[in-house]
Amino acid sequence: MKPYQRINHFPGMYALARKDHLARNLQRMQKLYPEEYKFFPQTWLLPAEFGEFKKQFGDQCKKRKKLGRKTFISKPEAAA
Repeated sequence: MKPYQRINHFPGMYALARKDHLARNLQRMQKLYPEEYKFFPQTWLLPAEFGEFKKQFGDQCKKRKKLGRKTFISKPEAAA
């Protein structure tokens, strides 16, 4: 690079900046260090883990319809 050029992305930042990469890395760390990495909510990478997501919430969502809605946050993997 020339002295007047600037970088707007640091190498390897996608491991933290992209939501899907961050979730995957946090899940890996949680497996290695379960006590230290219990600070973030359970996360599913859809559509690959949709079966696990449905298993967790499928029956609960049917039961909760009587009580009210259940809210989920869904974030696209490579978009803002």
